[in-house]
Amino acid sequence: MTARLRASAPPNRAIAAIVTAGLAGAVLFGLSGTSARAESLTGKVEVTGVVTIASDIPKNATITASVSATIYSNGSRSVSSSFVLKRTGNQATYSVVLPYDWTIASASALSLDVGLSVTADTPDSPYASIIEPIPMPANGKTTIVRLPASL
Repeated sequence: MTARLRASAPPNRAIAAIVTAGLAGAVLFGLSGTSARAESLTGKVEVTGVVTIASDIPKNATITASVSATIYSNGSRSVSSSFVLKRTGNQATYSVVLPYDWTIASASALSLDVGLSVTADTPDSPYASIIEPIPMPANGKTTIVRLPASL
């Protein structure tokens, strides 16, 4: 990177401009000496559970659920799936696999927030939500997380 200076610029400003340009180039081209090594995180989270449904929720009410897995590392990365629960009496069982493949700056000390949200399509719209933080699973593995809920 070449800095062009006007001949009329005072010497101190000229030196400051050259130093600034050099530092900017070092940062832009990764020459700062503090490079972060990106890490790849892959695996699957299998979220399973039983949702207990209150008896006052009509049998024909649509009950929807959403499961998610989220990490926070210089922003957030997540995977999710939404689906309709099939009710049997006052319960609905579910099992969803969430595959993930994320590249982050550093995987050290990360946790994974696994969540479930459930709602019934009725006038009063009952709602349940749970988030369970778990240690980051081993790379390439499937981790089972059980999240029960009640509506």
